[in-house]
Amino acid sequence: MRLTIDQSAFLDALQWATRAVDARPTMPILSGIMLHADELLHIGGFDYELSAESVVAADVAERGRVLVGGHLLSSLVRSLPAAPVVLETQESDLFIASGQTSFTLPLMPVEDYPTIPEVPPTLGTVPADDLLRAVNQTSVAADRGDTIPILGGVYLEAAGEILTFVSTDRYRVAVRILEWTPSAGDFTALVRACQLQQFSRAFGGVARAELLGTSDGATLSSLGIAVPSRSGVLSCLDGTYVPWRRLLKHSFDSRIEVEVAPLLEAMKRVSLVASRRITELTFTDGEVTVSASSDTNARATETLPSQHEGEELTVGVNPAYLIDGLAGVHTNTVVIACNGATKPMHLSSTDTIGDAASFRYVLMPIIPRD
Repeated sequence: MRLTIDQSAFLDALQWATRAVDARPTMPILSGIMLHADELLHIGGFDYELSAESVVAADVAERGRVLVGGHLLSSLVRSLPAAPVVLETQESDLFIASGQTSFTLPLMPVEDYPTIPEVPPTLGTVPADDLLRAVNQTSVAADRGDTIPILGGVYLEAAGEILTFVSTDRYRVAVRILEWTPSAGDFTALVRACQLQQFSRAFGGVARAELLGTSDGATLSSLGIAVPSRSGVLSCLDGTYVPWRRLLKHSFDSRIEVEVAPLLEAMKRVSLVASRRITELTFTDGEVTVSASSDTNARATETLPSQHEGEELTVGVNPAYLIDGLAGVHTNTVVIACNGATKPMHLSSTDTIGDAASFRYVLMPIIPRD
């Protein structure tokens, strides 16, 4: 194999493909990244749970396929100046040169590398910005532990032209619905939140993203996401997801609407003294007061204007969880709805798709001990 390639384009393509290369793989061969040169340079990584492939233009003088250490190659290319990079196989090494700088990397046995799965067919397309926002809004509520694997995932449900993202760690639930353009039947899928977040960050700057998979109305075994010159496929988690719709209520004793940005900043300030991880929100006519105290008797309060309907009440919440929920609200104001201090608090964006808020976040309250 021998080719010349732009350093910046090569680095971008490498960084995408190495998302599927574990820094501490279970098998040494999985630390490798595949470079396949024909008319273009194809770069692929695979660790049996996820795969990532990218395609980049290159001046290919000699075609070939090689396997080298993925993260080391990415680090070396990152260190090179913004100039053309030459790649050339020399016996059992890959020679890399740019200007007066050169490296050699030992080749790994291509025949020992697992076959990267083929990219599944397209299920439909979605605005890339909406996809990124939906993943960010819901993945924060996924469980970060390994006790119950399905709670570490984001659940996707496609029904007609509506795509729903859901996650929960049992203490909160995040739900985002968005419109998309399907090209196949309805489906459900459950994928690891951390992997979905990792892939979706790379989709900024493009208009639309494709969702990929095999669907006949059943749960997918793998879910793919693709944009021009890049694709990734995630293995889905097994198991039945929690009955999350039961947690969404539609009638409330109290309804408060308040600006998101001031409330979010107030939560961040006041929670600095919340040593017991409890921040209280007191809802009265025309005001919401955020307050917290510490074990050393430090206290903080901040009062904001609001629109209030229904009963006045005080609710205790985990401040970090509420901050996550408020950060996910993409409208200027948020609707907070409650059925008393001991029932879940519901946050909703003020925009709707159909008759439902496009983003909902349900948070369990904390009842202070006497």
